Amino acid sequence: MADTKLTAQEQERVAILTAAIEREITNNQAVKQLRLSVRQVQRAKKALREKGEDSVIHGLKGKTGNHHITETVKEKYSLAPGDYKI
Repeated sequence: MADTKLTAQEQERVAILTAAIEREITNNQAVKQLRLSVRQVQRAKKALREKGEDSVIHGLKGKTGNHHITETVKEKYSLAPGDYKI
C-alpha cells in the first residue's frame, strides 16, 4: 500500500497520533480531536508504531469491493428499455 496516497483526513489523523505517541499531547486530547474512545486511540497508536502510516488507510482502499459487478456481467444481464414487463 506504499503507493496509496493519504487523504487530508488521514494525514491529520497520522499527525495527531504521532503527537500522542511522542507525548506532545495526551490520549484524552487525541480522543477529543479524533472523536474516538481512549481504547481506540491506544489501538491506533500501537498500529501506527507497528505498521506505519499504512495503518490509517482502509484495507480496501484502491480495490474493488466484494460485491462489485463486472461490466461484462452487467451487459449480459441488462435489458434494453422496453424489454421488461411490469
